[in-house]
Amino acid sequence: MFLRRFGVPCWALARVFGRDAMYWHRQEIGLGRFSVVGTTVRRGKLPVQLLADEHHERCDGEKVYVATTVGAGCCLGAEVAEGADAPTLTKAYRVFQEEARDGEPDYAPQTVSTDGWKSTQAAWKELFPTILIILCYLPAWLKIRDRGKHLGQQFGELSRKVWHAYHALSPRGLRQRLKALRIWAGRRLSGDVRKYTRELCDKYKVEFCK
Repeated sequence: MFLRRFGVPCWALARVFGRDAMYWHRQEIGLGRFSVVGTTVRRGKLPVQLLADEHHERCDGEKVYVATTVGAGCCLGAEVAEGADAPTLTKAYRVFQEEARDGEPDYAPQTVSTDGWKSTQAAWKELFPTILIILCYLPAWLKIRDRGKHLGQQFGELSRKVWHAYHALSPRGLRQRLKALRIWAGRRLSGDVRKYTRELCDKYKVEFCK
């Protein structure tokens, strides 16, 4: 597969590795027929805490999104979506749902950690109505970081405060630290840095994934 990524033809693979060109063609085409869940989860129950995100890729020169589901150290789903809207992502993530329910007919994960993309969250709510969406902390921090690098020493202070909140040991501690960070940002920051810091702090009612 690594060589095929660079356009090495099947007849060349046969020349190096043996068999014939059609053998390698069938191997490549057949990859999409396997159940990812059935291949990676061999024993025990499926995990009920999941992470989901879309990997940006190109297929025949066009931008596509690989709707990826992981949990318990395993890749449980990877389906290509031609768009990033909610209906298209729902269709892509449904492949994981169907494969999971082949093994556990009543499978319903408890939580899924995602970034802030609304379409991803809508897709998971459509597929698993009772699931709890957990927002990942990192994307919010990256927005602050990308706009605050020019602050010099103040950026270091801001960074310490943001991650001090992240390392809170309880939801109550997280809320308290984010409230303190919001007050500090209102007094010391300006522009987009203050805007995105406040946006992070205003999400204190939402559980962030650690």
